[in-house]
Amino acid sequence: MDYIAYSFRENEGGTRFRKAVNRRRINGLVFQDYENYKGPANPDSLLAISRLFKMDSLDLLSFIETSRIKVDRSVPEASN
Repeated sequence: MDYIAYSFRENEGGTRFRKAVNRRRINGLVFQDYENYKGPANPDSLLAISRLFKMDSLDLLSFIETSRIKVDRSVPEASN
């Protein structure tokens, strides 16, 4: 997944747009970090958020980084 957009209602609500970066495969699983952008406050504008990103009209809020990844490929036995 290269991009994800969503709306939320906590506090005053709003929208966010995340761009995937630093994609890597570890033991057959894909991990990626994200640039987290602030979108418009109105959730109805979620449909236009990709256009706003392409116009460089979103503010970068944070960088979400996954680090120290360890993948355990063993499967535990099912218990009854």
